[in-house]
Amino acid sequence: MSKRIITLLLAAVMLACCASLTACRKKEEVKTPTEAAQRYDSLQDIKEELDFDIKVPKGIDVEAYQIYKKNTLQVVFDGGYIRKKLASKYIGGKIEGAEVKKETIGDKEIRFYYKDDKVYLASWIEGQYAYCIGFHLGVEKDAALQYIAEIE
Repeated sequence: MSKRIITLLLAAVMLACCASLTACRKKEEVKTPTEAAQRYDSLQDIKEELDFDIKVPKGIDVEAYQIYKKNTLQVVFDGGYIRKKLASKYIGGKIEGAEVKKETIGDKEIRFYYKDDKVYLASWIEGQYAYCIGFHLGVEKDAALQYIAEIE
């Protein structure tokens, strides 16, 4: 009788663990901003499609070049993404629970999305293009600014 109880308890614990892992995986999938994106082999291929390209900061290990939502160039890297779009409005979306602060740095007005004193998203407009850079785990503001300075 006690073997049956122990077996049932072990089975219940295993099911709970499996359910927990599945829920975590689903949350990770939601965080990835590439679900509606079409993958390309190179920036040149995207330039032919969109008629513009992007300068990616040094030190970023690009995982994918994509066109996101039909008109936005997206570069996916380990830990985040960069987007560029022909637009006069800010792009990038919203970060749940984040505090948005607008700051003018040089000639750019940048919207920083802070959570726990880290930047999770920065969005700005330069010329006829809107840009954003998102960080899945957040970064210090100085690190975000270094990336922003190199993006064109």
